[in-house]
Amino acid sequence: MAKSVQSFTQKAGGRYDLPLNRSGNGRFIILLITMMTFLAVLAISASFALSGVAAKWSTGLENKLTIEIPAGETDVSALKVEVKKKLDSIDNISKIDVMSDDAIAALVAPWLGADFALEEVPMPALIAVETKENTRAFIDKLQKDLSEINSAIIVDAHEEWLEDFLRMIGALKFGAMFVSLVIAATAIVAITGIIRARMSEHRPDVELLHLMGASDAYIAGQFQRYALRLGLLGGAFGLFAGALGLAIFSVGINAGDSDLFPSLRLSGLAIFVLFCLPFVSCALCSTTAKITVLRSLARMP
Repeated sequence: MAKSVQSFTQKAGGRYDLPLNRSGNGRFIILLITMMTFLAVLAISASFALSGVAAKWSTGLENKLTIEIPAGETDVSALKVEVKKKLDSIDNISKIDVMSDDAIAALVAPWLGADFALEEVPMPALIAVETKENTRAFIDKLQKDLSEINSAIIVDAHEEWLEDFLRMIGALKFGAMFVSLVIAATAIVAITGIIRARMSEHRPDVELLHLMGASDAYIAGQFQRYALRLGLLGGAFGLFAGALGLAIFSVGINAGDSDLFPSLRLSGLAIFVLFCLPFVSCALCSTTAKITVLRSLARMP
């Protein structure tokens, strides 16, 4: 009896003393973790991609203004010259680009189409301005000065729609992270139920191990190693499926030449986080299995 007790307490890293691998439930757990990891890859990738999009748009419009001369004005060309002269006299302005008709046509082409007859539509004159520093006081003063030239001239700092855009991006990022948390919680609940079912299935074997002197920690270790192996396999399969899905999706996004949707690119940090997901699934499965088994053993007589 003493030798049996010693053998049980010294085999924590050895073979299974419970027939856990003989049931088909292992394949179900692998499939479950695969699906959960796949969804987590998509959700986390979406969060990182949205962060990149927000940073790109914010950086692209930083210290930028657009001067719009409405198309209804009688002498747009003369107004452009006068506005350009006024802008040249302002020290805070570092770059002025009076956009040509072709450049304006290229801007509206994604909405109206390249074959649309733009000469039939009155288009405003646009002047792109880059400043050394954008402040509300400077924008208000510039608007006032240009209004003296013509009251219809508009200074667009892009702030209002950019704030709405960034607010929408933040909401989408929050939604993606919330989905990730729901996926993790669902996995914990599912694994807990499966481990409890395996405990009930092997209850006679567990009681026999108890009688032979095996500790609760040793018995929990059996289930923990079992769950860890399945979690690693499911996490690896899910990461592969998620990477394949992202590759197909990114090819579709990046194949187009549209300025409306920036190219989908994941940073090095994002790729590192994604490659950590199988190990996270291992830790999640093994920890859940250990806690579940120890609680179940504590309730056993």
